[in-house]
Amino acid sequence: MSEAEAAGVPVEEQGVRALGVGATPEERARAEAGWRASDDLEASCRCSGSCWHGRPLEHSGPDGVPCGGRLLHVDRYPGSMFDVIAWHDVYVCATCDESAQRDVRLPEIPWGELYRVSSAGRLDPTHGTHVYPGVRHPWFPEGGAS
Repeated sequence: MSEAEAAGVPVEEQGVRALGVGATPEERARAEAGWRASDDLEASCRCSGSCWHGRPLEHSGPDGVPCGGRLLHVDRYPGSMFDVIAWHDVYVCATCDESAQRDVRLPEIPWGELYRVSSAGRLDPTHGTHVYPGVRHPWFPEGGAS
């Protein structure tokens, strides 16, 4: 049993690292979009790729005094309508609830697929985006769109 499982985190909420090497692109995307955030600033984040979890948030409060808090990585979701390797991260300061956001690119974990519809043997200018089932996308309904 992994440390995360011992802490009550189901495998499907442990992120991509909990998947086997033969995981499909859809499984990898669901794992990347569905990991459960950790409130432990000393633990590794369950996301993949570059992450700001645990970094100091360099800002001052309303009184001008530096907060000194550190960032918790609380969400990751697709960050584009057409760039399937673009993801968007959301962070919250563990001390003052100030938020921070950033875009990341994960070439090894696309959240869906782009396609062209063929018409009469030619490529039609109509493009489509398919979001993998189970990946929450802010601009498309659950289960994908076309």
